[in-house]
Amino acid sequence: DASEVVGKAAELLRREENMVKLQVPVGSTVHVVGDLHGQFWDLLHLLEMCGDPSPRNQYLFNGDFVDRGQFSVEVAFLLLALKVCYPRAVHLNRGNHEATRMNALYGFLHETEEKYSNDLFR
Repeated sequence: DASEVVGKAAELLRREENMVKLQVPVGSTVHVVGDLHGQFWDLLHLLEMCGDPSPRNQYLFNGDFVDRGQFSVEVAFLLLALKVCYPRAVHLNRGNHEATRMNALYGFLHETEEKYSNDLFR
């Protein structure tokens, strides 16, 4: 259920510091990803190319997950689901597009209204 994923992810993120210090074991990889802007297929391709998250294959998503692209809701759900499934291997930094004003201006709020409900993302 979407609201369960959002709720679990929100709880995990509330417990984290604003600035997370990554622990990267020797021989491990961190994939730094930025500015997805709702490009769901690009995210899937990235995960296919780089592999599933794990303590030895971490991902750092540097904000701007949503807005502009047609699949911002799907990108948001997938990132939150990944955070829930791999809390120590998926790290999410908030960007300027993860703010209500930007979401209203660039389309994420409208997309959530059309596909689901804005209550889910508030």
